[in-house]
Amino acid sequence: MALMSTKDQNGQEKYSTAFEKLAGEGNDLVGLVAYALYKRHKRAWIIDCCPDEVAIRDHHKLLVQPYIDTLMDSANNLLQEYGDGRVEQERDRLLAAGYDLQVQNISDQIQIHSDHILNTVVKKTNPWATFWPGLTVWFVGVFVSVIIVTSNLIPTLIEHLKSLIDSAPQ
Repeated sequence: MALMSTKDQNGQEKYSTAFEKLAGEGNDLVGLVAYALYKRHKRAWIIDCCPDEVAIRDHHKLLVQPYIDTLMDSANNLLQEYGDGRVEQERDRLLAAGYDLQVQNISDQIQIHSDHILNTVVKKTNPWATFWPGLTVWFVGVFVSVIIVTSNLIPTLIEHLKSLIDSAPQ
């Protein structure tokens, strides 16, 4: 959904653009929290300072980049704190329910499998891992070839030696 124009025919803002500046189309959680913080600050300002209607209407024009960055950082921090608290609560609940051993066992199993996979990858990709087996196969191949060649040549060599001995002068 595209954002509608915030300006009227005369180029004046039709309404506050604070929401668009902070939350875009409204699907950004950090932006939505930043907008809520902006509204809280604006409310406190109105209560504390009692500004006139024009100042209240134009308050969104104070949303310059440094203020937007501050609101977004504050929103991020709030959401992080909330998330950390929820994780801690859930961890405590699981521990109280006796899930600690199961979680630890699963964690140990994951670590064992992770180590095995890593070791296998290292062994398979290590060039020296295939060097010695390859060298051994080469030597066996040469040895077998020599035996085959010599076993075929020995009778021929014996015959040749006999013929040399028979043809030699006495």
